[in-house]
Amino acid sequence: MRTSSACDTHVNRRYAELAAPALLTSDDAVGWLASRAERIRLKVLSGIRTGGKHEVIVAYLKHLREAGITGSSVLHLDLDPARNRDWTPEAVTVLERVLDARRNRKALKTHLIIEEAAELADSDRLMVELAKLEDVEICVTVSSRRFLSEKVKRAFRGHLDEGRKFPDHRREESPRDFADIWRILANDVLGGPLRYNVNLAESMLRYMAAHLGQPLTRRSVADEFKRHGIALSGNTFNSYMTAFVSAYLFEPVLTFDEFERRPVAMGIRYFSSDLRIFDQVFNLRSRISPESRAYNRRYLDLRYRFPCLGCIRSPEIYAEFIPLSDQN
Repeated sequence: MRTSSACDTHVNRRYAELAAPALLTSDDAVGWLASRAERIRLKVLSGIRTGGKHEVIVAYLKHLREAGITGSSVLHLDLDPARNRDWTPEAVTVLERVLDARRNRKALKTHLIIEEAAELADSDRLMVELAKLEDVEICVTVSSRRFLSEKVKRAFRGHLDEGRKFPDHRREESPRDFADIWRILANDVLGGPLRYNVNLAESMLRYMAAHLGQPLTRRSVADEFKRHGIALSGNTFNSYMTAFVSAYLFEPVLTFDEFERRPVAMGIRYFSSDLRIFDQVFNLRSRISPESRAYNRRYLDLRYRFPCLGCIRSPEIYAEFIPLSDQN
């Protein structure tokens, strides 16, 4: 049986694999997509639903037109079910369209743009085949980490770049029933119509909102739920938190010992890239304290400058941040 420390170290190791890319504003994201890097053939613009990725693609398509890249040289597929409910192509169909566009294009490259690419059935197969076509430049938007599978990463090793879209705050969302929101996010979070407990998910989101930015362990969360008569195993907590992180609801931050220069098993802190989701969609504004909001803003300010952050080992609830890199 694992000790509590061993369990926490195991969780730290799992979340350490989810290191986030740099945050991009809308203008940053358009410039990033438009930039020419010879070795990069797949650009992945990731981020939470309703975060403004579609608007970035619209601006990028305008940039291509202004650059004279039009017609069969550009293949744009929008698979977002909220905008395109009538057509969900299979991988082979998309591949045939790409090959047809390559035969008829006038430019040196074919630009393939797929919005919400994780909605595509058998997306792994398509990406592996596209990786063999060096004259196809690919841009995809995704609302779930599951798109970047090991197969895709291996196929585009050394030729892949990811940018995280920072949510826009121009649009207002109205509070909706949690079960309805969960159905919208279910595909992003759980990768399909899998079994889940809506009441437990809602309880976990309420708890996470109230403890935003505070160090959490599987045991501390399970004990808190037990006091309220809810059984929550460590594995269940891990499964739901992995799902929330995969759908970009939270970003995990490890506790880091600045003297020993390594992560320590003192819990994981979770931050949100879009508190609007909790305020106006999940209707959890009252659950997040002013101190937690300020702490979350501080985290986001630093995330613009540093792709990877840790929290210094400290008895304080709101510990200082420290930039991390592959070297430390």
